[in-house]
Order: sequence, then structure tokens, then C-alpha cells
Amino acid sequence: MRAAGIVALIAALGLAAPAYADYRSGWDAFEKGDFISAVRAWLPLANQGDAQAQYAIAILMLYGRGLPANPGGAATLLAPAAAAGLPEAAYALATLYQNGQGVDRNTTEAVRLYGVAAAAGHAPAQNNLGLMLALGDGVPRNASSAHTSFSIA
Repeated sequence: MRAAGIVALIAALGLAAPAYADYRSGWDAFEKGDFISAVRAWLPLANQGDAQAQYAIAILMLYGRGLPANPGGAATLLAPAAAAGLPEAAYALATLYQNGQGVDRNTTEAVRLYGVAAAAGHAPAQNNLGLMLALGDGVPRNASSAHTSFSIA
């Protein structure tokens, strides 16, 4: 299911929001623990292709906050956010691929996505990339590159 399909499904559940909603109002709701209002605020933005809103809804979906837990749906929303260059989305999607959560396990794709996030300075991605390089998980084992990745992290 494509990201637009997930967003449409969420809207069909009655969680659609007025077009004036913005990311900040979603963040304010999130901080108060009002996850349904956060989804309502972020949904129009995600539907318009806003990577930060797609990421935010995916994380809520991943952990079942304001939406039913759905790792596959979260992965569907994370993919365009990661492709848009959001390092947090690339990292989150990489962990799903590494663990086979909501997607088929694909360590090669996990390494690629960790690399995208690591190149943007995302320290947890740099660490996980180092681990995968050290263990030869999804890539040929490379102690030197692992050391470099750990050092940068």
C-alpha cells in the first residue's frame, strides 16, 4: 500500500483534519499525549507530501499511539520521508528492514538507509551502520569502515 493509500485509510477512519492544521499544532498535541489530535493536525501535511508529517504519523503508527499499531503502514509512510532526505525517517525505516518488522527483512536495504542517515550526521545510524559493517551483516565485513563509523558516531 502506497503512502497516499495509508493516509487515505487514516482519513477514512474519521481522523481527517481541517486544512489549516500545521505541524506545530500537532507537536503541541503530541507533547500533551493527545496522539489523535496530533494525527489530525499532521494528516493534511502528510497527504501533501510533507516528509516531517509523514515521519511523525509513521512513528505514531509504529508504536500504536493514536492509531492502531501497524509496522507495515509505518514503513509505507517512512519510505517517501526517507527518500525526501529526512535522516530520522531513513534511520527508522532501516531499523524496520534490519529487524524484518512490517517489511521483509533486508539487511542490504538497512545498510543503505543507515548510510543515508549516517551521511546526514545521524549518530544512531552511524552506530548501527558500524555494527553492521563490523559483523558483516548486509555488507562484507569491514573492520576499518566500522571503526570509522563508530568514531564519527
